[in-house]
Amino acid sequence: MTPGTHWEVESTFDVSTSADVPDLTLGGDLDARTEQVHHLSATYYDAEDLRLTRAKITVRRRTGGKDDGWHIKLPAVETSAGSTGRTELSFPLTDSTDVPDEVRTAVWGYARRDELIPIARIDNERHETVLKRGGSPMVEFCDDHVQGTRLADGASISWREWELELVDSERDGSVDVLSRLSAACLGAGATASPLASKLAKTIGPTDDAAPPASSAVASMLRADVEKLLSGDAGARLGLEVGIHAMRTS
Repeated sequence: MTPGTHWEVESTFDVSTSADVPDLTLGGDLDARTEQVHHLSATYYDAEDLRLTRAKITVRRRTGGKDDGWHIKLPAVETSAGSTGRTELSFPLTDSTDVPDEVRTAVWGYARRDELIPIARIDNERHETVLKRGGSPMVEFCDDHVQGTRLADGASISWREWELELVDSERDGSVDVLSRLSAACLGAGATASPLASKLAKTIGPTDDAAPPASSAVASMLRADVEKLLSGDAGARLGLEVGIHAMRTS
């Protein structure tokens, strides 16, 4: 099965529970659609040693909202246009909470034969506003009220964050609009999130430092392996982006 693919370019901010949402129209440059509220619940999976999380890969099963299903997020990369984003792969929701074979295949290069087990649950009340220009969606603004639970010990934390995501990162002016909206969020008292994802906030720090290389050769080989693995998921699924990455590694 060929998964759905989505190029995700977003900015995330930590914000207090009392902060007011800023003017999202940028003084009338954008039109704001009526806010919608979604109740999302996601379970995240990894090997016991958290190797996927350390590699900046997430696997989750999420219900609620407009994109129910299994999702894989691959590590962030910088594009030639200067924006940084992640490839997200989506698979249909299954009744079973066991990781589907198609999802396992996509991350086999990292997980190998190890079982993928639930490591965290994240529940989110999302207040979503779509910002348009010229009648076409340009940016999604999400006011997220989040509770994350680490399943290994039941530890739970709650927080609020704002998320800005481009609907079409190739559209002219989109990166500039994202930058201006980010400035508006910062001006309203938000701070750029120091952690890359809700999962990272939930489970806390992981030991993602590479072991010391014994030689320059070992260091080069490790870098080559990481480049190959960066395209492994896409190549296994027959996606052009993954095949190209493997050919040029």
